Amino acid sequence: MKRFIILTMLVAAAGNALANRPPANLPEIIAISHASAVVEWDEATVFVDPVGAQSRYAPYGTPEIVVLTHIHPDHLSVDTMIGMLARDTVVLAPQSVIDELPLMIANNTIRPFEAGTTQNVLGITFTAVPAYNIRPQAQQYHPRSRGDIGVVMDVDGTRVYFSGDTEGTPEMLALENIDTAVVAMNLPFTMGVEAAAEAVATFSPRVVVPYHYRSSDGFSDLNQFERILSDLNPAVQVERKEWY
Repeated sequence: MKRFIILTMLVAAAGNALANRPPANLPEIIAISHASAVVEWDEATVFVDPVGAQSRYAPYGTPEIVVLTHIHPDHLSVDTMIGMLARDTVVLAPQSVIDELPLMIANNTIRPFEAGTTQNVLGITFTAVPAYNIRPQAQQYHPRSRGDIGVVMDVDGTRVYFSGDTEGTPEMLALENIDTAVVAMNLPFTMGVEAAAEAVATFSPRVVVPYHYRSSDGFSDLNQFERILSDLNPAVQVERKEWY
């Protein structure tokens, strides 16, 4: 019986190790700054909310796809995008963002990307997840009515989520089978580390990457985030990247 119990424990441990193993086609996520990232899939290179000096993006070439989540200047910079995009670069953005784009960018392949919709571009399935504030005192920052988004990118079941600016909404908590979640946490604009840890523990991605954690009074406490998340759901791995 003792040998059977030990064998069972070894099989369970092996199963857990396999469950935590990253999928073979997991893309590389490169932190650029604050809320801006490059996601390098085999299928295409995606820029998420490109802001800042174009030189920081130059090593990654011309993006095939750009995702813009909302209109705030730490997520949307026309100056950054002018001259960066090819004419066939596909730009996915909610209408509130499209309304802010000048003609020289609007001439690119713009696809309206509204919360709750899904599009397939170059073999990557994009799902726009509603992003908004829940707390009454914060709803002026990201009102649900404006249609801000986060995004899930999916290639053959490998799923990467960028939260955009949001709190732990029902739509976030309902996410399933996320391999890497890139989640914002800065008060008063999004959510604090406690709320972020509770949200991440609930939808339980394989890995969470904190981003967008700078506020006017400093940086969110990522050590506290890790401690709370470890208590709530130790299966979620925390991966830090150099956003600042």
